[in-house]
Amino acid sequence: MRSRLKDDGLYETSRMIMPEHREAWLAQCEQQKRRGKPNLDDQEMQRISEVLVDSYNRSSTVDLILFNPFFEEPISE
Repeated sequence: MRSRLKDDGLYETSRMIMPEHREAWLAQCEQQKRRGKPNLDDQEMQRISEVLVDSYNRSSTVDLILFNPFFEEPISE
């Protein structure tokens, strides 16, 4: 007869998961996809400011990608 215990001592057939544990696991997986906020140095901040001021003065549009921890959020203003 085959043993039902694995190396870690759990039954091989005990693969049921509670809904609360599944939700917590899915939330943890989602948090792992989270991206860090980009660090902009002073030159990059200055360049962005110049482009925005120039766009405002010329009444032209600018394509931007706003920070979002999970996906890129493009806008055109």
